[in-house]
Amino acid sequence: PMPWALHLLDLADGIPTRFCIDHYIKMMEEADHRSEITDLIRDPLRAFSEVVNCIKQIAITLPAGQDNYQEIAADGVYRWMRDLEMRCQDGGADNRPTPLPDLDRYLGGGLLPGRLYVLAGRPGMGKSSFALQMAEAAATHGTVIYCSLEMSASEIWSRAIARAAALPLLELIRADAGWIATHAEQIATGAKQIAALPVLVADRPQQDTAYLQEILNTSQARYGTISAMFVDYVQLMSSPGNESQDRDLEISAITRSLKILAREHNIPIVALSQLNRSLERRPDKRPIMSDLRESGSLEQDSDAIIFLYRDSIYDAESDPGQIEVIIGKNRNGPTMTVNAKWIPATASIWP
Repeated sequence: PMPWALHLLDLADGIPTRFCIDHYIKMMEEADHRSEITDLIRDPLRAFSEVVNCIKQIAITLPAGQDNYQEIAADGVYRWMRDLEMRCQDGGADNRPTPLPDLDRYLGGGLLPGRLYVLAGRPGMGKSSFALQMAEAAATHGTVIYCSLEMSASEIWSRAIARAAALPLLELIRADAGWIATHAEQIATGAKQIAALPVLVADRPQQDTAYLQEILNTSQARYGTISAMFVDYVQLMSSPGNESQDRDLEISAITRSLKILAREHNIPIVALSQLNRSLERRPDKRPIMSDLRESGSLEQDSDAIIFLYRDSIYDAESDPGQIEVIIGKNRNGPTMTVNAKWIPATASIWP
């Protein structure tokens, strides 16, 4: 055909016909709904709850996604604004607090559901102690699961009770009958405080991501709402079917699985991590993300990375009561350093 004929054919193809009228009606309806959403959000005079209700009605009329991981905009906006409305009614977001208010502020209010957090440091910096404090704080929102591959449950309870009772951990561990009798009231008070917390400790020495999934499922069925999960520590874990691979690849599979678990169960997961020994050779031994051991994937998969650093470990003239909580990565806010107090006797961190 001549060029002008081809042009006429193109024009004919673009003309609506009765065979596609349903498609055009659907397009117009969805465009009208989206226009209404935009008008509602831009109008500051409309009541907040009215906006939420209108978006809900719009969401009902639009086709739903094919599964739980597909969401049309109207559904997503309604859910997001509904969450915002609930925050106004409940007085805040559904985040899990940490023992440090400044850390909470920089993280966006605390530990957020569905996120993966990494808590890292060299041995002796206080990772396990701080993680246990975080677990106790998160227990106000439901059951907390603390998976310990390094310490036994008895060691964990000793640390928790020593802190709650304000007693030196070492003295409590090696206590004789006389010392126990002298501090019986403090021990009882601390033990009662810890016993009231919905914290579940899993101290199986060999744990993999399938085991974590099993614990989450059974705990949710038995105890109800799960607030958070802590894994101490990630380099001691294994990944089903990946044991023969390069260790870096196995750690990558583990961290990806932890991120998936956090999202599927809508809980924060805090994974403790060791750091490479090579940082000891630097003049400034404050950790950075490249110091994460066997785990470039931790840097990629995590939503936030928190380092613990005590200068007194390396410099005898530094204050032994000071600790730096360094936010090395923060998907929801700034990277900052929070200065806190380290209490050596009870192995605890406070503002």
